[in-house]
Amino acid sequence: MSKKIDSFINSHQKICLNLRGLVLIMAVFMISLGQLQRIQLARTVAFYGHDLFIAIFIILSTLNLGKNLTSFQSIISRWRYLLIFLLWSAISLIINQNQSGFNIIPWLYLSRLITYLLFAFFTNVFLSQVRCFRKWWRALFFLIVISFLIVGFFQYLLIPDLRFLAPSGWDVHYFRWAGAMLDPNFSGMILVNLLLVWLLAFKSSCKKKLYLGLILIVALALTYSRSAYLAFGTVVLIILALPKQMFVISKKVFIFLLLSLIVMIPLLPKPGGLGVELRRTETITSRVQVNETAMSQLSLQQLLIGKGIFTPSINTDIKDQVIHAHFPDNLLVFLLTTTGLPGLLLAAIFITSELKKAYVEKRVTSIVLITGTLVHSMFNLTLLEPINLLILLLCLNWDNLSMNEN
Repeated sequence: MSKKIDSFINSHQKICLNLRGLVLIMAVFMISLGQLQRIQLARTVAFYGHDLFIAIFIILSTLNLGKNLTSFQSIISRWRYLLIFLLWSAISLIINQNQSGFNIIPWLYLSRLITYLLFAFFTNVFLSQVRCFRKWWRALFFLIVISFLIVGFFQYLLIPDLRFLAPSGWDVHYFRWAGAMLDPNFSGMILVNLLLVWLLAFKSSCKKKLYLGLILIVALALTYSRSAYLAFGTVVLIILALPKQMFVISKKVFIFLLLSLIVMIPLLPKPGGLGVELRRTETITSRVQVNETAMSQLSLQQLLIGKGIFTPSINTDIKDQVIHAHFPDNLLVFLLTTTGLPGLLLAAIFITSELKKAYVEKRVTSIVLITGTLVHSMFNLTLLEPINLLILLLCLNWDNLSMNEN
């Protein structure tokens, strides 16, 4: 009997520590480093360290796909509108490049988007197969949280002036919590999503949730990111509007954290610089002008089929300078200008259907994660920023694991 038990334990450990599990751990670790693992290959093309491990994980998972055809078929059925959107995006891109000439950059962006979606799918399948890996998966959440907090506070306290990064194509930030993303706005949304997962998808005492929650709120406040503040405020209002029966944690926790953020904002240090001035209008004006310009340049054909998804359209005429932002900051404007009305409609149908399913299945975490990111994407195109997209997908997987166990 003891031999059978030892044999079972040994085989179980081997399954948990198989190659896919190790590659997945490395992928999440690299993601936790944010932009610090970014390698700029060209003016408009960058490679991330996590891309290598994600590609290996997908290849290994594909080799095991024969055992999971049912899961693959179910995801095709559920995500059919997303698949149609991706197909339409490819068709639109082909039509546009047939007229203007071939450009590999949009195809690289589209390939990366599809790769990240496959990564999320295969991660979910892997966790459903290898149950003993779930403890590792929970630990990886804290790896990301701790990594972001350590790097963020280190940067804010010791390297508050990031203006030296401007020649490399980064926005100028001074005395703001930019963290591993080197950008306060993107860091702010990641902090919001991590906070939501911690409060809603993990089992822990209310006191522990408040302790870590307050640390995340302090970090969020120091980003001086109004879009992140708005995203958090929006999800708290949604939480207050949802039925009490959908929650395993008191709504008072969210009210307390939101009030804490509101109290902190006027008390924040303001050592100087436009970035810490919350009443600034320059960035708002600039983004509105970019969106208006993108819309005004649309022809009738482009309104119907778009200019081609991920086709660079901003600042690409600046020679010998690294470019990080190529598209309108507003998600709706981006979808309309790059994929046309059909692409915008398909994306809206897919997102709406996912929110409806999440509500029916009482997945509060998924509802607020998606909604908060959408709100933030109206100002920063957050949904298509690589690290933010990956962390959103990871957060949805943590929520899925929590719901399955409950």
